[in-house]
Amino acid sequence: MNLSPSQLVPSLIALIGVVLSVLAAVLTTRHQVAGEIQKIHHQVLAVYAQHLSPARLQAYPELFSVISAAVKEIDYAKEAGRELEIEWNRIFQQVNDWDNQHGLLLAKESGDACYELRLLLAKVTRKGAGSLADLSLKNVGAKLVRLEVALREDLGVYPLGDRNPDPSNRGFTGRTFPDVGPLENMPAPPSTRATTAGV
Repeated sequence: MNLSPSQLVPSLIALIGVVLSVLAAVLTTRHQVAGEIQKIHHQVLAVYAQHLSPARLQAYPELFSVISAAVKEIDYAKEAGRELEIEWNRIFQQVNDWDNQHGLLLAKESGDACYELRLLLAKVTRKGAGSLADLSLKNVGAKLVRLEVALREDLGVYPLGDRNPDPSNRGFTGRTFPDVGPLENMPAPPSTRATTAGV
């Protein structure tokens, strides 16, 4: 059957119309399905967060207390002429014990911060404070404060990303740490630091 040009043009227009209609339907359906999948994903995350937040609220204060106390020990160790007497073995053991029981609750940032702190504390406890020529208080303090701030972010105390990522540079906690080599050479903090409230 031969079609004349006057018959072929309307047929091609109809065919193009059908193809465009099918294409539009496929794209619309695909967009709707993606939207539904995203909605289900958010619902799952909401249920997950609903159960995760109370567990974090119950577990995090214990670790936060250990970290905050360690930071204060660094802050005030030389106060009134005292020698540096930080019980690194105790801090390391407490952080490890907590991580063994509650590490599953940590988010990515807090998990990474906890891991890095545990590695550093392991190095400190192996060498002892008297021979830590390669470890500075600034480094140890920064690792402690990084985890401290990450725990707060997990709980929603700080909106995610609403802090200076470099805690050694007067980060969100407002702390600075002496940039010295060996821990035993830490300079005495200013007397005003003793009256400053902890985090």
